[in-house]
Amino acid sequence: MYLPKAPQDIFVTQTPAAVNVLEGSTVHMECFVKEKINLSIWYIEWSKGGTSSVLTTANRTSIITSKEEKRSLLILNKTEVADSGMYTCTLGDSEATFHSNGTQLTVDGITDLMVNQTPEYISESEWANVSIECRFRTVSDHSSMHVRWYRNGSELNSSGDSIRIELDLERGFTSLTLMNASVSDSGNYRCRVGIRSRNLTGSGKASQVAITTVFTAQNAEHDKPGTSLAIAGAGAGAGVTILLLLIAGVIMWKRRSRVSRSEPENSSAKEVALHPPLVSQPGDVTYADLHFHKREMKPDAEVVYAEVKVPPRQQACKDARQLQHGGNQRR
Repeated sequence: MYLPKAPQDIFVTQTPAAVNVLEGSTVHMECFVKEKINLSIWYIEWSKGGTSSVLTTANRTSIITSKEEKRSLLILNKTEVADSGMYTCTLGDSEATFHSNGTQLTVDGITDLMVNQTPEYISESEWANVSIECRFRTVSDHSSMHVRWYRNGSELNSSGDSIRIELDLERGFTSLTLMNASVSDSGNYRCRVGIRSRNLTGSGKASQVAITTVFTAQNAEHDKPGTSLAIAGAGAGAGVTILLLLIAGVIMWKRRSRVSRSEPENSSAKEVALHPPLVSQPGDVTYADLHFHKREMKPDAEVVYAEVKVPPRQQACKDARQLQHGGNQRR
């Protein structure tokens, strides 16, 4: 098969010419050809440092090539210091190759883990779940990294249901959660990140945690979750009961007052009904005969009797004399 000779004016463009990044960053390099390619079979490949070693898509390296657009993209993920060097794009076929000017990559090692801890201050009540987060710079070699949590200088570990620690070195993230926190969990919490191979460490700004109690515990039962709510409910119920008793007492007192005021009136009414006066009004005169038969009209008889009211003390003395006189007569 005959292949035409490649033209000598093919120029491969590569961008950027140089890039400087921090360890762990992602780098993009691109090369392309503007001219028309008259090659029947051609390729684009990437290499580093002018070596014959061709880069392929694997691990942290990705290569995307489009022959239609005559373009290729190289992506380096989570760069390391060892990734520094000259990267070159080459276009060619079996007879000729064309190289780009290349991209000089410089990867600076991490000297500051940039540990960012939040929040700075937490105030919560007992039995709440309290969480603290830490974000930091990460490197590709996770085996050399370590993350630890401390409370008042003492290291903490995930222990049962009381403390939970989450860690994601890929994202550079860790969190500590106090489950059903108690007053004894109050203190200063700090996360510390390190890279052993570089003797590099970084710490977040301490988070001050204050756990307060809602009530004063009188016995062990008060230390159980939900007790404060039960006590609060019982206190509220007792308050309502006392209020209802007070209202009932006021109502009963008012009713008794009304009854006590009405009793004299009722007694007077009963007395009048049993012993009606001889006159309907104080100024009226009632006429009666010798047999004390009441008459409304003045009789023709010469002797009339009128109603006479005797004071209580005089009436009592009179009754006593009558009794004494009656006794003498019997003797």
